[in-house]
Amino acid sequence: MKQALVLGLLASAGCSQIFGLDPPNHVATGDAPITDTPDTSNRCLQDHFDAQAPNPMFWSITGVGGAMNTVINNAQQLAVTPPPVTNSTWGLKSIDLDLTAAAVEVEVVQPAPFGVGEFTGLTVQIDASTTISLISLNDQFESYVILNGAAPTGKVTQWSTIYRFWRIGFDGASNVTFQTRKDATSAWVDYDTLPSARPPTQAKVLIGVGVLNTQNTDPGDALFDNFLLERDGCVR
Repeated sequence: MKQALVLGLLASAGCSQIFGLDPPNHVATGDAPITDTPDTSNRCLQDHFDAQAPNPMFWSITGVGGAMNTVINNAQQLAVTPPPVTNSTWGLKSIDLDLTAAAVEVEVVQPAPFGVGEFTGLTVQIDASTTISLISLNDQFESYVILNGAAPTGKVTQWSTIYRFWRIGFDGASNVTFQTRKDATSAWVDYDTLPSARPPTQAKVLIGVGVLNTQNTDPGDALFDNFLLERDGCVR
């Protein structure tokens, strides 16, 4: 039940050059300059969060329960600082994207602290009742698919520092693969594979943090970087 609530709350660009080495940021020496703009079909998207605020061409700020401070910090990372309220979520929601045979990934530089009910998430919202997520919740790492509002299916493990880069990928057979890697140069490692059932032709991506209970009034900050929508045909 707590996982379903997490995902329900979280659910309510030109192409990429190679990322820089671990730690961030951003472009390896010799790479062409990065332009954080979508192409005309919104089939490719990247945001290295280099600007002074989240790019309104890509993102809208979403939150429940109070004002949120979502800024680009001095290290050129997305810093999400929730207000001191309970049972709420905050973050960014993307423009509509075609994720058919594509993947979305983000670097979770710092998840929200592992306090009671605190979570950090990368979610693909296909519609109001179908969401696909990777989250850290308390001290656990979890993959989940909620189809048509049904109970979530997925995998739960203990959190590890290797889960720094998160990736959700869709194939042509209605499957979704969850992957992680420890830095920008490592190979992706499969974490879980589940049926997605519905093609993500007009989906939104959410990056956010939150708290699920009424006792915790300090959700804590999270830092994100290096968001990418990747598919065949994008320069990498």
